[in-house]
Amino acid sequence: MKEKDIKELLEAAKIVNRFRSLASTFVCPICGEPLEGDIESISLTRIVPFGGLFCPNCKLFRVEGPTISDTGDGKDGKKLSRKEVLIKASTGVVALVERYTHFTLLSAEHEKDFSDKDIPFLR
Repeated sequence: MKEKDIKELLEAAKIVNRFRSLASTFVCPICGEPLEGDIESISLTRIVPFGGLFCPNCKLFRVEGPTISDTGDGKDGKKLSRKEVLIKASTGVVALVERYTHFTLLSAEHEKDFSDKDIPFLR
């Protein structure tokens, strides 16, 4: 593997872990326990991911978001990067469920990405 591939995989892992962390702040609308989330793929040969939210407690709540193509919504006809595809998969399922369900959050604080703009002394 090249260094670029390794960096891309690390970025993808961060996105998946962030999504799993965010999913655990949602409460199952059926039993009230924390949800779990994951990003899965329908293809073993190439990444065609979709996000999923499910309740490990009651097993009655399970939602899978739409599959995300790496060619969709690319700027100027370019393919989306693995990072962009995973972000779309995770946000797609949350948006889908929020549209039809009223989520209760365990914590009002969402995990947030910080940038140099957020921390004054790093400017």
